[in-house]
Amino acid sequence: MDSQQPEKDTPVPLLGSGLPKKNRIPKRAVYFLSILLAVFFVCGGVYWRQRVHRPALVVGTTTISRAQYNSLIDQASKAKIAKNDATNTIVDIEKKIIVAQKIGITIDQRSIETAAIAKYGVYKTAKLNDWQMLNAKGAVIDNALLLQQNDNYDATAYYFPYSRYFGQTIPASKDPKFGDRAAVEDDKAYALAQAESYRQKLMANSLSPTAALAQIITDKRLDYGFAKNDSGKFMFDSNGRIFVQGSSVTQQVPDELLQTAKGTKTGDYSDIQTSKINISLSPLPEYKGKDIPVAYYFIKSNNSAKSNSDLQKQFDATIKTIKVERNV
Repeated sequence: MDSQQPEKDTPVPLLGSGLPKKNRIPKRAVYFLSILLAVFFVCGGVYWRQRVHRPALVVGTTTISRAQYNSLIDQASKAKIAKNDATNTIVDIEKKIIVAQKIGITIDQRSIETAAIAKYGVYKTAKLNDWQMLNAKGAVIDNALLLQQNDNYDATAYYFPYSRYFGQTIPASKDPKFGDRAAVEDDKAYALAQAESYRQKLMANSLSPTAALAQIITDKRLDYGFAKNDSGKFMFDSNGRIFVQGSSVTQQVPDELLQTAKGTKTGDYSDIQTSKINISLSPLPEYKGKDIPVAYYFIKSNNSAKSNSDLQKQFDATIKTIKVERNV
């Protein structure tokens, strides 16, 4: 009986070995091609991961993450602004903010509120979304540049109202003290005492302007009743106009504030003044009519300047130097 020999494994031909000898792919070329493909995929993966984790935008030294960017774009889209236009706006305003800081333009809370009122009808910045806040800051900078084209004033006004129990309110106040003369006189004495105290502390540098404003506007006794305390930092031209770029609304500071600013030297505090308004509705006849005293106030003149057309040129030249990296 013949012994059966085991079958031997058939060797697998190398790539290209089945081709005619002259057309076969050299082993070295196959090896090199394999390495090249591996390097390509590794490098491509690293590049993609880096790109995904890079900030969406880098404007100068300002970094905008992808989460921030996506949120801004989403808010802009709800305002019917195209993604590309919104991206350009983000870049432009961030560049403005950087340049403004370099040339000394201040973006303060009061100015942002003024811009927000004019552009969006929003009286409190807490109600602004990030897109609106960014655009309000841009408007503040545009406004500051416009003001430089005329003689202008930069002043911080500190108001101490005492009208909450006689000033008109809509709807009518239900406070039991409304119309109570004794309560009005008590508030009036308190307002004057506070005005004298804050002015003394500010002049002695024992209290910062920021801290003083925060305390004054949150003091419930220093409220108009019909409006919030409007203490804050103001920038206005020689006609009292607070103009907000991109808005048809031109706000005015009260003429009394304009005249006080004009009569106060830069760096000085004014004397305590009386603020007056017209009141058509009041339970107390002596507090009804034209030019009714409603508050005490004083100002700090931060700066007053003649028109400065060079500032716009400096701004335009500096903004061209800001580098931008887009990863969107």
